[in-house]
Amino acid sequence: MTLWNKLKGIYDRFTDVRYVVIGACTTAVSVGLVALLTKVFHWDDNLSNVISIIAAVIFAYVANKLFVFRSHSESFGALAAEALKFFAGRAVTMLIEVFGVVFFDSVLGQDVVVAKVETQIVVLVGNYLISRFIVFRRIVILLRRVLCRSCFGGSRCCFCRFFRCGFGCVRFRRRG
Repeated sequence: MTLWNKLKGIYDRFTDVRYVVIGACTTAVSVGLVALLTKVFHWDDNLSNVISIIAAVIFAYVANKLFVFRSHSESFGALAAEALKFFAGRAVTMLIEVFGVVFFDSVLGQDVVVAKVETQIVVLVGNYLISRFIVFRRIVILLRRVLCRSCFGGSRCCFCRFFRCGFGCVRFRRRG
């Protein structure tokens, strides 16, 4: 087995590793955009920071939904609720990020890009906790796992007959 295959296996198995990879990409989008807007286009530091945060949040939602937590919404209402929770959680960490950058940039006199990188550490941890335990939590799947214990033995569970929980139903063998 090659090193690439081993790394891919680790990436596929562990949500935390996937979150760090996507988090690094999101940070690159955010920091890269603020650097582009302030250094190349000479926009205001605070305006550039807010624009970069909004772009990074949109990127983060799509990437976290598809690649990190592999969340699949069964209806538009579920998708809307998930997106609303995600954006509300990110609004909280956006406030931390905006005021953190303003503090480090304006009060302490640091360069805006350095201030942005410093606040990203706190924001990354906060965003992970919100995404993992509030937005993309698998409470329905965990509930189904508890209710579907009989599926692991191969017998039919009335709960699984209507839902594909991904645990017992995949192994379900129909009789007769």
